[in-house]
Amino acid sequence: MVPRYDLKRIHMLSDMPESMLDRFADIAHLYIYSANMPLFESGENLKYFYMILTGQVSLSIDLVTDVSITLGTVGQGHACGVSAFIPESRSSSKAICDEPSELIVLSADEVFALFEEDWDLAYQFTSRIVRLFKAIMDHRTSIFLKSLKNNPQVQKSLRQTELAQII
Repeated sequence: MVPRYDLKRIHMLSDMPESMLDRFADIAHLYIYSANMPLFESGENLKYFYMILTGQVSLSIDLVTDVSITLGTVGQGHACGVSAFIPESRSSSKAICDEPSELIVLSADEVFALFEEDWDLAYQFTSRIVRLFKAIMDHRTSIFLKSLKNNPQVQKSLRQTELAQII
């Protein structure tokens, strides 16, 4: 169990009604991870959602062996592992703790069980997850477009395509 005041420190939950936070507090677990500890791998079917209470987590993808791109970092008050709430989906990145970190962890199965009991809670939480997912996709799209824009080889190849007008 995680105290309600710790859940309120997570941005996406900060304005959630206290009665709903109490429901999450009952199923949430607080774990301490060491630096360089992986949370999940790219392509993994996630079972847990991670909210960073203290510390920092890096999200990255491996392009080829020994070459990866950091998509960003997730710090205090933010969350990662959204694909845990999308049935049959897989994580698009890997997550590794950059430093010792305290993470609040929710089991997706337990969250879905709460949803069956309380539809208002399901709506409140799901709408927050959708906003988080949109922010992640917007951020990753901007990184992708910047990568394309700053790569001379890609620019040369794109000059003859319609995609070059977008970038």
